[in-house]
Amino acid sequence: MYRKIGKAFNFRLVRYGVVGLTSTTIHIVAASLFIYFIDKSLLLSNIFGFSWAYLFSYIAQSKLVFASNLSLAKSLKYLCVQLACLMIAIVLADHVGAISIYLKVLLTAIILPLITFFIHKTWTFREQEIQSGVTMYRLLGPYALGLMIVTILIRLYGMLEFPLHDPTEARYAEIPRLILETGQWIMPPFNYDVPFWGKPPLTFWLTALSFKLFGINDFSARIPVFLLSGFLLWITFNFARKIQTVEKAWMGMVILITTPLYFIASGAVMTDMVLTVCVSLSMISFWVALDDEVLSLSKKWGYLFFVGLGLGLLVKGPIVGILVLLPIISWVVITRQWRSAWEKIPWITGTLLMLLIAVPWYVMAEIESPGFIDYFLVGEHFKRFIDSGWKGDLYGSAHSAFRGKIWLLWLIACLPWTFIFLGSILSWPFRKNKGISLKKYFQNPGHLYLLLWAMTPMVFFTLSRNILYTYVLPGLPAFAILTADMLCLRFHIKSVIRSKWLIAGFITPLAALVFLLIDPADLNFEKNQQFLVNLYETSRVSEQSNLYYLNERLFSVDFYTQGKAKQLQLGNQQFNDLLNNDREDFFIVQNQHFMALKPEIQQYFNTIGKYRKYILIADSNGD
Repeated sequence: MYRKIGKAFNFRLVRYGVVGLTSTTIHIVAASLFIYFIDKSLLLSNIFGFSWAYLFSYIAQSKLVFASNLSLAKSLKYLCVQLACLMIAIVLADHVGAISIYLKVLLTAIILPLITFFIHKTWTFREQEIQSGVTMYRLLGPYALGLMIVTILIRLYGMLEFPLHDPTEARYAEIPRLILETGQWIMPPFNYDVPFWGKPPLTFWLTALSFKLFGINDFSARIPVFLLSGFLLWITFNFARKIQTVEKAWMGMVILITTPLYFIASGAVMTDMVLTVCVSLSMISFWVALDDEVLSLSKKWGYLFFVGLGLGLLVKGPIVGILVLLPIISWVVITRQWRSAWEKIPWITGTLLMLLIAVPWYVMAEIESPGFIDYFLVGEHFKRFIDSGWKGDLYGSAHSAFRGKIWLLWLIACLPWTFIFLGSILSWPFRKNKGISLKKYFQNPGHLYLLLWAMTPMVFFTLSRNILYTYVLPGLPAFAILTADMLCLRFHIKSVIRSKWLIAGFITPLAALVFLLIDPADLNFEKNQQFLVNLYETSRVSEQSNLYYLNERLFSVDFYTQGKAKQLQLGNQQFNDLLNNDREDFFIVQNQHFMALKPEIQQYFNTIGKYRKYILIADSNGD
């Protein structure tokens, strides 16, 4: 046991965490002693505790973690970072005061310390890191490093500040909430009496577990996807480092996190990021399995390849097989790697492992909800893509578009890097290394593998008219690695990754920041009803009052009222009955629908508030 603890202390982040926990303990003990023996002032006791904790923390972190000499300049830098961290923790505690204590712990005890460690490593003790030759600052430079930090912080801010987008995010958050309320884990409910046949349940299970730990709220709905996007960065970085250099790998990560699609998907309640993790896990495992010379290790990576496929079947179904096997088979055929693929990948036992992961749920789902497999496999995976006007969608409508639109979506989803990627190809004759032709470049097995992986989503969905912009996402990791490598053929990697040219990457995070500062009520596409739900809560006088929303289903109303709001159709008998009871009820309805009512019916209602094209009205029965 002691040997394992000793090995753990070899990791700098572990030592940083232990010192942090110790300094927190010192703060608490010192503040308590001050209150007991000197003065009961909470402010003075915390200043006293913070001072002792800061003194210990600075010395311990300098000597034990960063192996740095003590100096006044570093102590002041360290103090600035710690004070900023303390202020952010206080603000977060106030901002998320109404949510689960576990979520507060995640924010203040895990995320903030990781951020401060990163800042100390790249700023406070930067000189020492440069001397040791292992600094991230030395690899990335100020622009790339600043770009990554700014992007991550803005994404976290958006997750905290912006309400769930309705219908997509609100729908995929409401389903896990219903899972917890109804206990229907096998076949997730779309509504209390309606099963959801549109997607397998893995993403919903993860969100439901997050709700269980951190409470039911916007941020905890987004936590699983955010953490998985970090895992995707990690496996992509390690894969890029294996096939390229560390500098190119970091450049690829800069490109990946600053593409608009990755930025959005990394903090949005959707299934596409989870699918991308599964696709990437399989694609990376297959390459490493073939590349590893030790057969036993190749087999382990081969099993991981099938684990990714099995999990993908529980995220979005058979589409994971298309997105993985189509580029792999094409690559094997072109490079003639048949023998290696057959010998190093455990096709029979691996396939059994994949089926063992996914098939039990499909069987149980069909038993619990007969008709699911026919709808999901035939309807969602065949009719949806060949029929732009497919009428069989039980949970929405088909997204009709012109054929080939997926390429336009890719162009926008990867800005500004798509233009840089295409520019690199078009300007190939002007490269320094004239001996490498474009054909020769893609004859390299690694470059070809990345190209096929990156382009498969667009190639596959080219003929489909029923597409969404998120279909581009599974190819983004390969696109980022490939773009970084192609940049290196025109510029020396250090001059690229440390140059002002990277300012182009700030387009996505800064545009997102401007977007987040806009009032959601001013966004034409945003119909999240959190504002009107909160207005209802503060406006109703009696606990007997109910909230209804009229005509179309508003998932955000269901989510924010914990399923207590009811859906009605304007003019039906139940709606008319509510007008004649002796209770004040509230209704959310589109203003145009309300204005279409007869004047004698409109007079029954008082307008309480407005949000874009929706209004909150109350009947006058309680007056």
